[in-house]
Amino acid sequence: LSTGNLPVADADLLQSIASLSHAQAAYLPLDWKWPPGTEWLTVVVIGRGPGQLSGSGRRGGLVLEVGSGVRRDDLHVLVAHELFHTINGHLLVHRPDDEYTTMWFKEGVTCWVALVTAARAGLIDEVSFLEGIGTIVGNYRDNPMSTRLPAWRLADRFWKDPHARRLPYDKGALLGIWLDA
Repeated sequence: LSTGNLPVADADLLQSIASLSHAQAAYLPLDWKWPPGTEWLTVVVIGRGPGQLSGSGRRGGLVLEVGSGVRRDDLHVLVAHELFHTINGHLLVHRPDDEYTTMWFKEGVTCWVALVTAARAGLIDEVSFLEGIGTIVGNYRDNPMSTRLPAWRLADRFWKDPHARRLPYDKGALLGIWLDA
């Protein structure tokens, strides 16, 4: 599965994925059936520079880029995020011409689901969960675009402005919290 210095062993990572998958089932219809060809996931972990953490979740699996020194809780939340992307954005697909106007849902709600399911699966504690919510609220509060950039204008700025790139994640996570409540 991986090489390098992960904050968890491969077997623990696989157990985490199973626990997260079970916790994320709460967001799926009761009679959910995985479409043919999507019942199995491939998980690839690639080593990166110290402290780096990123990933990608697709219909068939996850790619995690993990550097040494990454916090275990942060890794679990990333895995939860990318795992939920196997559904949201890849099985639940928005029209390509609506990519930017639906990004708040594809990325933002996925951020919330990742945080809450990592907590429900017992992979992060209450302190880390509350820190995650604080980060979402703080990012949104501190983002100069939070009250000035409507979703329909996001496409114009997304790749040029880091504040525009961050906005759908945090705004959508806040909406995810509200929808969940």
